[in-house]
Amino acid sequence: MLDHLRQHAKRVIGIQVNDWREPVRSWCDRVLPGDGLMDLPAIFGTLEAAGYSGWYDVELFSDNGLFGSAYPDSLWNLEAGELAKHCVESFRSVWDRPRSG
Repeated sequence: MLDHLRQHAKRVIGIQVNDWREPVRSWCDRVLPGDGLMDLPAIFGTLEAAGYSGWYDVELFSDNGLFGSAYPDSLWNLEAGELAKHCVESFRSVWDRPRSG
């Protein structure tokens, strides 16, 4: 995947960031950056080394029943301002880790 990102980074206009839960309960069951299995610093470093300098945004899929699975720990159950604060903190904590490209 990193080779693919390296090859096509100049075509990317925005990155939507979340993390992969283990075990996954459904397609709509992601976690905050840094709380899952993805090596986000490697992904960020690869994109940066390949010339990407665009926007990143945190996009969460965390079903609270809207898509059929009401997970009691759904991030969508949090108040919007609290969730936004957690998103910024999580992204920054991952962004500040050493990256390789």
